[in-house]
Amino acid sequence: MGWNTGGSTSKKYKLYLFLVIAVALALRLIGIGHGFPFIFNPDEPALVRSALGLRFDLNPGHFDWPHLFFYLNYFLYMGFAKMRGLLELSSIRNSLPAIVWDDNLVFYLISRIFAAFLGALTVIPVFMAARKMFGEKCGFISALVFAFIPFHVLHSHYALIDVPMTFFLAWALYFSARIYVDGTFKDYGFAGLFVGLSSSTKYNGALGILFIVLASIHRILSAKEKVPAIKRTLVALGLSGLLCIAAFVAGTPFSVLDYDTFLRTDGPQGALWQFRNVGKVGIPDQFRQFLQMSVKVHPSNLGVTFWMLYVAGFFYVLTRMRREVEGKKVMYVYVLSVFFFLYVSGFEKTRSHYFMVAYPVFALAVGYIIDLILTKVSSKRLRAIILFLVFLSPLAASLDRSLIFVKKDTRVQMYEWLKRNVSTDDVLVYEGYEGEALDPVFTSELMKNAVKKSKSINLQELLSTTGYLILSNNGDNFVTVEGKRIELPVEPVEVILNDGRRGPVIEIFRLPLASYD
Repeated sequence: MGWNTGGSTSKKYKLYLFLVIAVALALRLIGIGHGFPFIFNPDEPALVRSALGLRFDLNPGHFDWPHLFFYLNYFLYMGFAKMRGLLELSSIRNSLPAIVWDDNLVFYLISRIFAAFLGALTVIPVFMAARKMFGEKCGFISALVFAFIPFHVLHSHYALIDVPMTFFLAWALYFSARIYVDGTFKDYGFAGLFVGLSSSTKYNGALGILFIVLASIHRILSAKEKVPAIKRTLVALGLSGLLCIAAFVAGTPFSVLDYDTFLRTDGPQGALWQFRNVGKVGIPDQFRQFLQMSVKVHPSNLGVTFWMLYVAGFFYVLTRMRREVEGKKVMYVYVLSVFFFLYVSGFEKTRSHYFMVAYPVFALAVGYIIDLILTKVSSKRLRAIILFLVFLSPLAASLDRSLIFVKKDTRVQMYEWLKRNVSTDDVLVYEGYEGEALDPVFTSELMKNAVKKSKSINLQELLSTTGYLILSNNGDNFVTVEGKRIELPVEPVEVILNDGRRGPVIEIFRLPLASYD
């Protein structure tokens, strides 16, 4: 395998990288306006409202998330507002999309597009890290792997902090790779800087410190004179740590200016509460969850063939290459990724997006294994077949997760049906399912009719009220009234299925209902 670990990239791979970025961006922008005119993800409003609130107070007042991405979005919003003010008086005003003038939605769209761009651009530091460690071809393959990680494609469609955190973390990985190979003070400084930016976007970005520590241990162990190497490394680590702290504080300045709130543990206003919120399980349960996620979740989220190669590659490198110079580099990548997967498996809440800290090093590991396989195959046709088979499943999964955003959410379909069929005298009664899935529609300003939750009415009202009963309970035809789960005696007038769509199955019944027998 060619070891081109220099700082420049050939014209061929620059073109390849540009194409990968373009494809990655397209996958992440398809359906970016999903759910409009409603916001169904419960966390998106927290980000957008916090960013908009900076107009009145630069302190968001809560530290459940750090603040860097709030500030970045605020600057985007203000730039957009100034540009929109200029366009409002121009002749092209009426030719612009209506959403440009809709303050209820446009800022969500801006933040989603920003997150999608950062998600696509993450392939650049992934490419550079793999190139530094293993060469250009491996860098390109690793970038391609990252571009097609299905869950990253899906999550890049939201105005959330995990994808931006991963962007900064991937840059920290690149400079840590430089530490592993070269180990200059400049590399230590930039690695610490990007770990600080990553953790100032989401706290678990601080795990990037391990990139630097493990690379530093390698520098010491590989040095001929240990004492000077230890002294130099400690100084470099000190510089890296200082820049890490400075970058974190620069992105979340009120962690210092409002440290009383920052250090609170009794509610979501404090940063330390977040660590309590995810919970912690014992070591036996941690390993059990690690195995469960490895079998049931990671193959789907990361791509079935990618995950298979990742697992097989670990045992191959461990048994065949661990003593080789290149094998030690791969083990550096594997140790980091396995640790992240195992560490997050120790949380009581093992949500998929928590594992995104492992994605950059995962891409490097898989990219290396694919490159290793290709170097052992002499036939160009066979190499092409191998690449096709490896990337087919993740690409199909990424397309599926992207295209699903193009189709209308079932709750938007429900809203449009109600607009066509509901009269001004009708009362809407609804019952949510799985976290009150219908709340974003029925609590919005767009719903002008009287709306009640089923738990707030009695059986007699259900039998006498004129209007509609809307359920999102996966077609069970049950409603909870007066604390009792009652089967409905009639068929719905409309059923909205979620085949290939986001949102729950929704059934709409005409009120008043017939008598319960």
